[in-house]
Amino acid sequence: MSDYDAYSGRKGSGKKRWAEREAKKNERAASVAEMRAAHAAADAAAEAELRAEKRKAQRAAEDAYHRQRQEAQREWDRAHREVAGGGTTVSRLGHLEVLGLNATQDNEAAIRKAHRRLALRWHPDKNTSGDAPAKFRQIQAAYEALTKKAEL
Repeated sequence: MSDYDAYSGRKGSGKKRWAEREAKKNERAASVAEMRAAHAAADAAAEAELRAEKRKAQRAAEDAYHRQRQEAQREWDRAHREVAGGGTTVSRLGHLEVLGLNATQDNEAAIRKAHRRLALRWHPDKNTSGDAPAKFRQIQAAYEALTKKAEL
């Protein structure tokens, strides 16, 4: 077989040149596809890393929020213990006693009724005596402690 194309009279086959061009196109397409796949993998890795960082930051914020809430609860408990019992922990019976109730009257309706009665009597806007604010705070602390435990 000769090196001349029978149709064009030129050296080299037209089909051969066409095949070479197609092979080069296919190589370029394959390299473009590889590049796109590499970019997609890199983008996916970057997104995963961003999601992980976001989750980590969110967990840190939630932990800080919970620590703050716990500290606020501790402060609230300390303040109410001091108001109700002079710095010592007051039992449920002690809170009932502050409201003028006994152990047999330990129910929600009786607690609410006694609190309302005493709150109206000892509210600083209604009672002008000097010990009214302290007594009112003590009543409030006892009521909150009793209803808080009832909710749990």
